[in-house]
Amino acid sequence: MAHHSPRLGADIGGGALGAPVSSAAARTAQRAPGHESLWRVWFTMELRRQTAPTLLPSRLQMEVRHADLATSPEPAGAVVVIDVLRSFTTAAYAFAAGARAIYPVEKVEHARALGAALPSALTMGAAAGGWPIPGFDLTNSPAALRDHDLRGKELIHCTAGGVQAVSSWRGADFVFAASLVCARATAREIRRIAPSRLTLVITGKWTDRDGDEDFACADYIEALLEDETADPAPFEARVRRSDFGRRFTGAPSSAHPADDLECCAIADQFDFALQVVRRGDRLTLQPVG
Repeated sequence: MAHHSPRLGADIGGGALGAPVSSAAARTAQRAPGHESLWRVWFTMELRRQTAPTLLPSRLQMEVRHADLATSPEPAGAVVVIDVLRSFTTAAYAFAAGARAIYPVEKVEHARALGAALPSALTMGAAAGGWPIPGFDLTNSPAALRDHDLRGKELIHCTAGGVQAVSSWRGADFVFAASLVCARATAREIRRIAPSRLTLVITGKWTDRDGDEDFACADYIEALLEDETADPAPFEARVRRSDFGRRFTGAPSSAHPADDLECCAIADQFDFALQVVRRGDRLTLQPVG
């Protein structure tokens, strides 16, 4: 059964004008340093007729913006928060392992407080540098979840970049948490809801890394919005050769296992998108599609 995307506002259960998006394929090459933290591109997409054509117009005009953690949120339309290495890849793996719900929280103390209120929930996350958080049940590692049975479990997920941005952009009509492993499903949801504005939030750009793993995912989503048959291979390669991706060596002194990079750099492993919804006073990730 398909689960369609509710607006985030509903309580469920308790820089300069750029080139057309057709240039997305050209951006499969490594981005040059110094790209703007916020830029716009207007495009008109020719969309194929869907099985339920009333859900989506045959032509869609959409304003697409890129933002990062330093951008002041302009919560309108749809927002896709991207964290490829590793938060939202880990979240997707958790749902694939059977998790019922994931609650994203910004700080360790918030995770512990929520854990006290939900004693059957498991805590999951990573501290600065990617190391496991003492006392947490699970670390922020997709590879580590492959052998876990999480059926029916609620998870409390605490990381820096991705979760921080989800909280900052929570006022938008629709918010999705994305990574390469569910990029195609995310693009499909964006096509379905057909927002007039789409903001792609890059969370991996820091002073010591270029964030190209997240830019690659953003570019892939844009390419899919233009052409549903877009080839993921060039974008997967960019994740592997990004500044952060090259740190996943598996060395004993590293908190970044090589297996995690392999999990994160394979596109479209899961046929669901991750939407952020509000349940009572909590933000929750849920699979849709």
